[in-house]
Amino acid sequence: NSWFTKCFSLVQRFVTEGGYRLYPDMISLPKDATSGQKVSIVHRWNNMGWGYCPTNIPQWNQKYKVAFALLDSETNEVRYTFVDTNTDLSKWIKGSPAEYVFEPDMSKVETGTYVWAVGLVDRSNKDLIGLDIAAKGDILDSGWLKLSKVSIKK
Repeated sequence: NSWFTKCFSLVQRFVTEGGYRLYPDMISLPKDATSGQKVSIVHRWNNMGWGYCPTNIPQWNQKYKVAFALLDSETNEVRYTFVDTNTDLSKWIKGSPAEYVFEPDMSKVETGTYVWAVGLVDRSNKDLIGLDIAAKGDILDSGWLKLSKVSIKK
């Protein structure tokens, strides 16, 4: 009872800032690419919460990673997924953003127009979204955050 009568502001602050809140504060993506070549994606992540994401504990064994997807531009279904295995969510501490350069192999991507999306996938569950991103925007029911269109040419 005292939490809500005497310390409600502290409860509200914990709800807002407690735990971990992971979000991408910068992503640089190509708008055009050639099938068969690598592209360069620069992405930076922040944690707005006080806690850390414990991906380094033995039970999780780094199973959560940042991934980028190419979505079908009409149905929003995932056509291709690219996992950045160099990301370590447990190192994302409040006030210390982590930046990565990722070069996914586009050799199996068919020509066409797609939509880039980003998410935090579970490597132990078919690279499906495993953690929600603390971001506003066009987040699909599947958990992917839609970013921008990309055209893949021959």
